[in-house]
Amino acid sequence: MTALRPLYVDHGAAAVRLEGPALIVEQPECAAGRFPLRLLSRVVVRGPVPWSMEALFACLEQGVPVTFLSLDGAVVGLCLGRDRPEETLTMLLDRLLAEPGWVEVYQRWRRAAERRAIIEVVHRLALPAGIDLRPEIVRTLAAAQMPGGDTPGARSAMRRLDGYLCAHLGELFARAGVPLQYRGGRGSPLDLRPAFRGALRWYLWLPLRRWLEVRQRHPAPRGGANAARRRAAAQYEAAAPQIAARFRRLLASLDRLLREEVR
Repeated sequence: MTALRPLYVDHGAAAVRLEGPALIVEQPECAAGRFPLRLLSRVVVRGPVPWSMEALFACLEQGVPVTFLSLDGAVVGLCLGRDRPEETLTMLLDRLLAEPGWVEVYQRWRRAAERRAIIEVVHRLALPAGIDLRPEIVRTLAAAQMPGGDTPGARSAMRRLDGYLCAHLGELFARAGVPLQYRGGRGSPLDLRPAFRGALRWYLWLPLRRWLEVRQRHPAPRGGANAARRRAAAQYEAAAPQIAARFRRLLASLDRLLREEVR
């Protein structure tokens, strides 16, 4: 997978220059934009824009092609640079572990990923605005809002959904091509599963609420454990496409962080 993105520079830009490992695009009367070369797939320039030689040379050295267009969109020049081998997530993770401060970099991403999930779920559950976003506080408020409240039955249902999530994560990591050593296998101090599970588990409150609502309207008959299990699986599978999409979003955000932070 890749998180590389194109950069479009219009003729209104004042200049393009190099600052460290990033292109700086200066704009008249507004803040300059900063674009790390490691995150760029290509640069498209429309119209005459002043470039520093250092910026153009850095693009060619990093294998970021630059295309120059006229104001009406016709191609007037190409700068292709050298070949740029594709960096996989595995290569980026390998390089991360070679950094002396890799734990701090990774934990910062992990905390940010969980906080984004919390903020989204607070909005989706319509919890009070301005609440304390510490995980334990939000978890208590979300549990209290479930149909019937924070009951042993609701906690048992959440544990079952969490088990389904763990199984789903195994499939998602494998399909994404994440090597075994980064998803619980031997040979690496980094296991991605706890961070992904910690962020994605917040999205289980929505299928849990639907499951509890169904159970209130249609109680399972005495001895209907099989029916209850089928309902739980059905609620998880209904949410599975959204969870898979958020998994891909998490993986892309980790990819972006590594491309920017790891040298």
